[in-house]
Amino acid sequence: MKTTGLWMVIIRCPFTRVRNLRSDDRGSVLLLTAMMAFLVTIFAIVSLNTSEAIHRRITAQNAADAAADAAALWQARGCNLLQYLNNLHYAIDSALAFVEMTQYAACIGAGVARVLAFFSFGAAEAAVSPLCAWCNLAPNVDRVQPTAKDSILLIQAGIDTAIPLVVLYAANVAAKESKADPLAEVVKQYSLDSLKQLSKLGAPDVLQKLGLSGGSLDELKKDANNSSWLKEIPIFAYPLDTTQGWLPPANLSLHVERTEGKGYPWEFAQGSDVAGQVMLAGALVGAALAIPHCNPFLEYVVDVGQVEQIADTLSDDANELKGVEISLNYGWGGASEKEYYYWGNPGYMTWIAGKVGRSEVTGLGFLRWLKGGSPPKGAADLPMYTGPIASSDHLAIPAFIALASSQVEGDPVIAKGKANAEGKLIRVFLKWFDKNEVPLILH
Repeated sequence: MKTTGLWMVIIRCPFTRVRNLRSDDRGSVLLLTAMMAFLVTIFAIVSLNTSEAIHRRITAQNAADAAADAAALWQARGCNLLQYLNNLHYAIDSALAFVEMTQYAACIGAGVARVLAFFSFGAAEAAVSPLCAWCNLAPNVDRVQPTAKDSILLIQAGIDTAIPLVVLYAANVAAKESKADPLAEVVKQYSLDSLKQLSKLGAPDVLQKLGLSGGSLDELKKDANNSSWLKEIPIFAYPLDTTQGWLPPANLSLHVERTEGKGYPWEFAQGSDVAGQVMLAGALVGAALAIPHCNPFLEYVVDVGQVEQIADTLSDDANELKGVEISLNYGWGGASEKEYYYWGNPGYMTWIAGKVGRSEVTGLGFLRWLKGGSPPKGAADLPMYTGPIASSDHLAIPAFIALASSQVEGDPVIAKGKANAEGKLIRVFLKWFDKNEVPLILH
């Protein structure tokens, strides 16, 4: 009996354990936990990579916006400086013209006083000397004008040349402070990513024509990755205004130019200023009548040795001055002494900036299962892929390129006006497209 009972226990024990497995839930929580941990890990990896990609995309756009905004700001400052100098030039010409007109009137008055003294009005002779004293200062005043003009135009030319370089520097500083990456490296990676996408989208003919099919594309990417010198080029943003050229200062021009001034006070006693010319002619006659008191005024427009000839001619009651060559140095704005000011408006600019690509955040981009996509060649019929877990083509966050446009608003730079130029970001605009609707971010 004891032997029989022992055999019964031995036989029934496995079957009892099998029956108990149906109601035994020990270990199931561990299995579910492992599955959930796997899923949470996958979602966390995807979330981290997506967040990093979005962050880099926003950073690229912020850098482009900062570059465009800084460029427009300094262009506006350059325009305002040019306008201030135009206004100063206008004010100086107006003031000098007014002063010279009073001096011409003094010359005329000296001539009238001399004529009155000739007709026995002896008291009038006493007025000749003080009137000629003011008249004789006209050459000194007249010499100030070309000096002031040349100085202002020289400063404006320096501003027109320097501001584009300042704009480029300010835009790059703004882009760098906004965490943009070196643009040459960004463009390199973006170009390689684009070629890689072409190869995946089935464009072998295009790549073959470019000599980049197959292994040559991998070799090109490998060589580019080894070209670390591109990261050393300190250009973080660059303008895309190709109508003026690709290199500064042409592509950063303020689009202003020297323009010849017309009318008073840009033209005084010359050109179209008839009133000034009439006053100057009267001043010359008056100074000639008041010789020798007004000799310095006359010597500014005629040879010194001919002043006496003028006196002799007038004493002979001649109607005209024969043999005297008169060079009208007085005034400005005529054919020999043209006046200029700066005129124009810089308009808009479009800037490019970006962020380089980087590997997958968690460092697991080499895993084949994380990349997904099509199974390896020859593994489609297998119930479970058992090949290598690593892939030669790593999962990575791509490079991003962003565009931003800005323009200078306000009154253009004119002969005399308000210096109210200011920079403003606008909708992205490229002259390569018929419509100003292009993507803000390319990736």
